[in-house]
Amino acid sequence: MIQNAVIEPVLCGWTDDASDIDRYHVEVYYMNIGGTGQLEETRSPLYTEDIRPPHNSFRFTCQTSGVYSIQLTVYDRANNSASARQLFNYDGVSKMKSTQ
Repeated sequence: MIQNAVIEPVLCGWTDDASDIDRYHVEVYYMNIGGTGQLEETRSPLYTEDIRPPHNSFRFTCQTSGVYSIQLTVYDRANNSASARQLFNYDGVSKMKSTQ
């Protein structure tokens, strides 16, 4: 769980020896509970950016407590792609503390 509204994810570990990385395409979505009771992304992303190496991070500010999805698509110079998704829970209200 994340309690700081501002996040700065770092995009690392992506390589392409044959043609190098061209760009990272990032989309951040807010997740809602759908009709089947499962989490679903909102229709439009809250944030979209194309990041070109050597840059490998971005900054996003959560507006509402809840579950968010970061979707990353990495393109090489030949326009091949690979994708990954990471969910995180932002809670700007609770006063939980960790002792470790």
